[in-house]
Amino acid sequence: MEAMASGRLQSTLLPLRSFSGDDCKVLSALEQQSLVYERLLKLCQLQRWHIQENQTEQLLEVLRQRQEAMENISFLDETIAPARKRWESFLGGLDAVRRAMAQSLMAMERRLLEQITAADRSDSITLQQRKIPVGCRINQAAIVTRVNRAYATAAYSSRIGQ
Repeated sequence: MEAMASGRLQSTLLPLRSFSGDDCKVLSALEQQSLVYERLLKLCQLQRWHIQENQTEQLLEVLRQRQEAMENISFLDETIAPARKRWESFLGGLDAVRRAMAQSLMAMERRLLEQITAADRSDSITLQQRKIPVGCRINQAAIVTRVNRAYATAAYSSRIGQ
């Protein structure tokens, strides 16, 4: 995956098309961002596996990698955001091939983002459902402790009174 250096993305590990000009910088950033979103989706799948298998250490490593991917997306978005704000105008300035490419990349990013969001929601529900039984057991243990204290207090106070 990409490496962060001085807060900037090193794109040496990502395949780049040879684009030139500002519009092409945006297309190149979109292409790179799509690759990072694909990586994020794979990390989501790995995250689900670790959650299901209760593999906390591995899950933490996946979350670290996801954070790194999000930082890369943010960095790339610095290039993409101005074009996104004026998307129709941006598209209008591109030739037909590049326009189709930009639209395809944006559509792919939306689909990937929807899949990532759905996976995260599902994982969140799974984790919340696991908390409920654990919370019930903690509450039961607290009740048992209070009952034992009350019993001990009653038992010892009745002995003291004898």
